Amino acid sequence: MGEAAVKQEEIQQASEETPTEAANDVPAANGAPLPFEKLLADVPLQITVELGRVRLSLREIGQHLVPGAVIPLSKVTGESLDIRINDRLVARGEAVAIGERYGIRMVEILDGVDE
Repeated sequence: MGEAAVKQEEIQQASEETPTEAANDVPAANGAPLPFEKLLADVPLQITVELGRVRLSLREIGQHLVPGAVIPLSKVTGESLDIRINDRLVARGEAVAIGERYGIRMVEILDGVDE
């Protein structure tokens, strides 16, 4: 087979790949395919644990934003806390103490549907 025919066959094979296969095989510096997950492994994500929410008027905010004021939140004691990654609800957990720091124990991993 001539060199032009080999090139044409390579182009034909590349065009037959599904878009997902092509996107997942990003070439590394040495030319070998790099898995998509490995490519994104170091991308920073923001993880937020939500203790509760409250809606206040401007007047109420002015009254509560003083040292010593306590603002009641929507969640009750013992209720699971929402765990969000980049503002997307992904899990629920419970607060724990790790030495002098807070931590979160995963209780439930959600199916990806934001509630």
